[in-house]
Amino acid sequence: MAWGKGLRKVICEFDSIEVVHFLHLDVILESIPFKDLLLEIRNLMQKNWDIQLVHVLREANSVADRLAKGAVAMADDYTFWDSPPADVLPFLV
Repeated sequence: MAWGKGLRKVICEFDSIEVVHFLHLDVILESIPFKDLLLEIRNLMQKNWDIQLVHVLREANSVADRLAKGAVAMADDYTFWDSPPADVLPFLV
């Protein structure tokens, strides 16, 4: 999505330090959970852009946490919003 919108400087925040670690490895081990997703992210990272992977505490990113919990109930692979969903508005600064 960021690439398609012409964004070339991107910071990706993860609440899993393990994911950040695995994405910085030169190899993806067969035993890593969600290996295919990590490989897909790694392929996106190879594009010509400035991308930073950052670990943040879940408590520090309540909007992303709330969106992730809501995504579990959705049947779609991807959802895009023109404005934030009403249930996350109270968490925005």
